[in-house]
Amino acid sequence: MLSDAQIDRYSRQIVMREIGGRGQDRLLRSHLLLLSGPGELEPGLAYLVGAGVGMVSIPPVLPAPHQRRIAARMRDLNPDARLVWSEPAAFAEHEKRRTADAALILNARQSSSPSMAKAQTDEGSRHASYVLARALAQPNPRAGKATTNIARSAREHRRIEEHADENERVSTAYSRQRGNDVGPDVRSQYLKVAPIPAVAAYLGRPLELAVIPSRRPCLECIRARCLRAAGPRAADWEVVVMMAVTEVLKLLLGLAPPAPSLLRFHGLVAEPVPIPTETAHCRICAR
Repeated sequence: MLSDAQIDRYSRQIVMREIGGRGQDRLLRSHLLLLSGPGELEPGLAYLVGAGVGMVSIPPVLPAPHQRRIAARMRDLNPDARLVWSEPAAFAEHEKRRTADAALILNARQSSSPSMAKAQTDEGSRHASYVLARALAQPNPRAGKATTNIARSAREHRRIEEHADENERVSTAYSRQRGNDVGPDVRSQYLKVAPIPAVAAYLGRPLELAVIPSRRPCLECIRARCLRAAGPRAADWEVVVMMAVTEVLKLLLGLAPPAPSLLRFHGLVAEPVPIPTETAHCRICAR
């Protein structure tokens, strides 16, 4: 049963005929496995947590301090949410009484070229440091208060810029250490949790979205790019992430069509890709 606070929190979803109170309660009792790199993690996670998905298991793609920071941010967004950071092979040990209801795979690699906005931010930080250095190198007793204000403003400027860019810097460094955002073994990660209903998005070019609501066929035997080596993220990757999250919610609510689907995007045009029907020789489906 939903509490009064939950009814108020999810009221905009409960009034939808497709969800209602029972659907919202089902979301709160659901368990999702999210296979994603740090660069793609938070946009989709925030949407899922805000919708009321009760538990999300995530491989430890970020250092522990950043895991705790993201978990705290998600708790502030929705106190009903629970995040579990564990490898796919181990998450069943943490939740022996409960298996995942669905999996979401977001596969991409961050682009290494800095954007113009980041270049301007770096230039602003250097300028603030230069102003501060000049102010401290030429102290003036009559302008002590002004010098202090300049120093305080420069420190605040650097603190804000560092906080805004912190996740991006840590994600990039950690990704280089591991090989890429999702990790070089995204296929083997999927092998450990298959077969469960899955939604997968390839966020390189061309963008791709696959929805697998049943055991057969799987992502591998429909030849989805989502399990291949990741390429740099496309410019409009966040749109496909939101579409993937919507498909996951439909899976968790039991609203997804029974047939699998595979879409490939060419700009704003989504092209349906034919799904192979022969799965007898697939190493996932045939086992």
